[in-house]
Amino acid sequence: MKEIEDNEIRNIGQSQSGGHLNPQKLQTSPDTFDIPDSETGSENDSILVSWTDPTEDIFQQKRKRRFLKEGIRITWIGILIIVSIIAVLLYIIFRQSEKMEYIEQDAIGIETPYSANLQLNSHRIASDFAKKYLNTNSSDENEVIYCNINRITANNIPLKIFNPGNAVPELHVGEIEASDNNIILAFQAADIRKDNGGIVGTFIRNGEIISKGVSKAGFVAIINGEIKIGAELNSPYFEEAIQTNGSFFRQYALIKDGLILESNLKEKSIRRAICEQNGKIFIAETCERASMQEFSQALISQGVKNAVYLVGSSKAHGFARQDAETFTEWGDPTTYNQKNITYLVWKNNNR
Repeated sequence: MKEIEDNEIRNIGQSQSGGHLNPQKLQTSPDTFDIPDSETGSENDSILVSWTDPTEDIFQQKRKRRFLKEGIRITWIGILIIVSIIAVLLYIIFRQSEKMEYIEQDAIGIETPYSANLQLNSHRIASDFAKKYLNTNSSDENEVIYCNINRITANNIPLKIFNPGNAVPELHVGEIEASDNNIILAFQAADIRKDNGGIVGTFIRNGEIISKGVSKAGFVAIINGEIKIGAELNSPYFEEAIQTNGSFFRQYALIKDGLILESNLKEKSIRRAICEQNGKIFIAETCERASMQEFSQALISQGVKNAVYLVGSSKAHGFARQDAETFTEWGDPTTYNQKNITYLVWKNNNR
């Protein structure tokens, strides 16, 4: 073997040209480098080897976990929203069924000290009240009729008593003209829905059904010019009003046959009712806010036999004529749907 000189470097091992790395062929990139092709042994031929930073896999895994957590959170929010909607719907259904249950029980009387007292002294109490407040204000059929208004205190509740005498009752739908001198008394009759402004429950005017639906057990009917009031879910006056071109509407029943009817309206407000006593019809109104129970007790203490609620609150519209010069109006008619607002009115047809 030839000796190696001091100034000479010899390759030891495979002597083929492809058997060693060419320093000039190495790449400086940290991600890739060239290696010789051992198959061909060519120095010029090389393959590209990729190198991936291992931290990228960690970032991708964290990103996937974050997306997964976000998806789970959004799913739970959706479930909570759906559960909330179902709970609201169930509550509404429950409230509606509760109202329907109240309707079915609306005509059940409850015993009170006042109703018991009325049963014992009904004739005397009713007679005294009628003589004092409900005498007709006209004995002549051709005489002009006006509304009498009296103030009394019943069971510590101050009341106004409106007596239309022999004036002719009728139902009115829509905006009313207070300037119509033929109308001596007007009160809002049926309730108005808050959602669509429609009439609540059954409403018949001059034999025409304007509104129909399950509502309250109390009813007011006008048959052949006479008012009939009571508390029945299936009143025969409904069909009679249609057949005779009469009128009919529903409201809460307060008193039936001298007994106070149970009510779930507990808040206090200005209360109004159409009342029947000894065959006489009149309107009673509280002068101050009162509960439905307080109002009913005040009426029954005066011998009222039957009473049906009318639209209450200080905003409910109405007016009365006491004589040719005295006109009293209350409430705000613009609070209600003017197309469907309803009135129970009494007219003097002798003008």
